Amino acid sequence: MASNDEYFVGRRSELSKLDEEWRDNRIFGIYGLRAIGKSSLVAEFIKTRGIPAIFCECSTAQTQGSLTSLVCSKLGLEPDTNLAESDAWIEHICEALQEHDSDITVVFDNAEDTIESPASDIFLKLCDALVEHCPNVKTIISSTTKVIFPKLSQVYFSLELTPLRPKESLELFTVAAPGVDLGSYADAILELCEGLPLLILLIAAELQGDGGFITPADMVELLLECRLETVSNSLSYPNVGEPGSSPALGAYEVYRKFILRLKEVYRDNLVTLDYIPGSFTAYHAKEMLGMDSEARTKAFALRPIRVRHVLNYDTSDQRFNIQGILREVIRANFAIKNLEEIRSRYSKLFSRVMKDIAHRMGTCEYTKAIADFAVEQPNLRKFLHEVHHTKQDNYKFFIEVATSCTDLIEKFMAEESDTFYEGCLQLADMYGEVKDKATVHVAVGSVETLTKGNLQKGEHNYMQALRVLGKSEKSYEVAVLLKKLGWNIFKQGFCEQAIGYYQKSLDISQLGGHEYESLTLENLSGMATAFVVLGEFDTAEKYHYCCLKRSERLQGRVSPKVGSTINNMGLLYDQKGDHVKALELFQEGLDIKRKCQAAPISVVYSLSNVANSLNGIGKFAEAHAHVDEAFDILHNQKVPMLDGLSLMYNTRGKIFANEERWGNACFSFAKTVELSRKIEQKSYIFMKRLVNLAEVQEKNGLYNESLNTAKEALQLENETNKLLDHNTIVTECLQCMTRVYATIKDDDNFIKSLYSLEKECMRREKVCRKYNNNLWMDKANAVLSDVHNRLKSRNINVVVAV
Repeated sequence: MASNDEYFVGRRSELSKLDEEWRDNRIFGIYGLRAIGKSSLVAEFIKTRGIPAIFCECSTAQTQGSLTSLVCSKLGLEPDTNLAESDAWIEHICEALQEHDSDITVVFDNAEDTIESPASDIFLKLCDALVEHCPNVKTIISSTTKVIFPKLSQVYFSLELTPLRPKESLELFTVAAPGVDLGSYADAILELCEGLPLLILLIAAELQGDGGFITPADMVELLLECRLETVSNSLSYPNVGEPGSSPALGAYEVYRKFILRLKEVYRDNLVTLDYIPGSFTAYHAKEMLGMDSEARTKAFALRPIRVRHVLNYDTSDQRFNIQGILREVIRANFAIKNLEEIRSRYSKLFSRVMKDIAHRMGTCEYTKAIADFAVEQPNLRKFLHEVHHTKQDNYKFFIEVATSCTDLIEKFMAEESDTFYEGCLQLADMYGEVKDKATVHVAVGSVETLTKGNLQKGEHNYMQALRVLGKSEKSYEVAVLLKKLGWNIFKQGFCEQAIGYYQKSLDISQLGGHEYESLTLENLSGMATAFVVLGEFDTAEKYHYCCLKRSERLQGRVSPKVGSTINNMGLLYDQKGDHVKALELFQEGLDIKRKCQAAPISVVYSLSNVANSLNGIGKFAEAHAHVDEAFDILHNQKVPMLDGLSLMYNTRGKIFANEERWGNACFSFAKTVELSRKIEQKSYIFMKRLVNLAEVQEKNGLYNESLNTAKEALQLENETNKLLDHNTIVTECLQCMTRVYATIKDDDNFIKSLYSLEKECMRREKVCRKYNNNLWMDKANAVLSDVHNRLKSRNINVVVAV
């Protein structure tokens, strides 16, 4: 089966121009009519010059999210959903390309749909950033829509691709149909094909394929007839140019006539294959056409269409595609006869494809899986939308995908996730057993809790599932759901309630066999962590110790779970005030994680804890060394771990603060806030990091900056108190503001901030009484007493708490 490369002729002057401009420019635009050969020209230039390149097919990238996942998947990266709605993902892409071993070219092919879509601005920003920040990268854009880059005019070269010249048209025709003699009709046929390569190939296929049944004279008549029809019906074809706007005039009608000339069975096959929006394999075609084998599909379905040049074929990945302009003609003029059956086949086929890719992304085959996703992306996006058209016979495919492909959907197709899961819930209502609906609610709950951070919505979905599953016998599914609920409630700050869910899950998991053991460990660890937050350290230690011993039995002493448990025990002792014991445990946990090659982010967490402990006892050089090691790990990751980077900048900022290197501390905490703003918005952690920055800005004499930062932090007061009612961060924020107001002698605001601090201390005292934690209460009362003394010193009445 011939590839398109065999039919690349002409364009010598265009290739020469690209050669001349290649060295001195960084970004190239190849523009022209549809089907004029833009993609083929770029592919030929890249191939024959031996240029390493990444091809991004942009015809389906019409939103920022789809553009993000397209580019990330082509680079073998996992897109960060926290960055999807900002420009930060561009930095993510640039960093990956900067680390590329050699020069590389990024090709944005068929980019007109992106340029003319809501993603246009972000696409242009990406192109700008590639030029500005990636000196090893060149960019090529092929499109029907021309783009101007005013800021990049010194390094931007654009080339308009015009129709083939008569000599080149004849050369292409001769290569495509070597046995056909046009005779005296050569000039007329070449003129009527308007220099459009695709049209020339279709004409050549017709004249050669029919063994002389269609003569050159017949072809001239056919082409003239198409043009007359097009002119007389131009208002019916909005995509067809007005009379005289050659060469667009007539193209749609000519292409329609050529499709009509296919035998009905081949035409029906072509229309069915067009239901697949992206490229496809022979196996995909076999499934969609309902044929017995790939061999028969190739011989009796694909080859008869392929020889007529209606299908493109890429030999490198053995995938077929339908040329873009032909897709438009097919969709405007032809309908699938058995649409419901085709939808069913499509859903069955691509549910398997999606589950296979999702499964392999969690294994050592990750790189190959993400490469497969890159080419399957448009097909999988369409599959998610098929949920709204499916019937009872096929709804199970969507339920299975909803539960087994959550990470893949959220990381790469987040824009479709809400409507997809809503559709799954509707299907479960209409056709499913109640357990199906519960399964989808669990999946949605996990998405909301772990990916989107919408804890209340996550809890709502978990509770919906529990209402169904809780009525059944105690099962592994119920135990997992209760554990998930425990984590969700803990993240909301309701530790006692979280412990209750963990305990219920534990009661089930302890009755199970060996397969329940990992779940048991998660429950024990979750309960211990919650008890630490509540200040019940003895109870927390018992649960941590139990988790440690069971982890050792299950996985051995040198294992990631054991390392994490010992690290968590270090946090417990740190909270108790035994910093020497805490450091000992942090170092032991870190050593185990290093030995067993635990997940990079897990090692980073331990390095941060060790660094913080060393910082606390004044061993600043050692603390910095551990931070350096953590940054080395983070910078070696293909996927930027923003939470890890944010954590380590925060850790370094605290070391600089203890060293009283206020300028360096300001830089580190500012970097932490910059990263946290992307991943921790409206949370206790984000408020804490803002306050850290405000405090070192105060120390550095940046009083206005300190007040602005503290005011931003204070906007999160209600959310923080709701999520973690016994927190001290609101108090610390108000204390910082009172100090700054006192320093700059702003008495009015100083008094206001004291009253706010008094109110917060009284709120916190009530919380401490609820938890019966004397240590917290003593600290709250000490601050309240100081506030009262300050107010009394100014002869201001104070409120006495009862």
